[in-house]
Amino acid sequence: MAKNLLQNTVGIAAILAISVLAISLFANVGTGAYVSKVNICKDTDGGVNTQATGTCSGTGGTFTDTCSGTGTTVFEYSCLNNQRECTFKELNCAPGKACIDGQCI
Repeated sequence: MAKNLLQNTVGIAAILAISVLAISLFANVGTGAYVSKVNICKDTDGGVNTQATGTCSGTGGTFTDTCSGTGTTVFEYSCLNNQRECTFKELNCAPGKACIDGQCI
């Protein structure tokens, strides 16, 4: 009888441990507790800056500022307001300047 009582006690303890683990895992679902910090957007030229070539890294990938085919505009990548994704704007270089290697000079 003592053996049955010991087996039941161990079985109940195992069930309780699994239950506590499951509850703690499901309690954090939807809270962002397990979201990777990689999802933070970073832009090496500090944002919208046509005077420097920058690289934007976010959840959608990594993008480097580039020049248009005409060489007078730059595709300037920067972080969106939500700070997770990169976006871009096509910006004209100032008169007398040209886009070279992703920057207006």
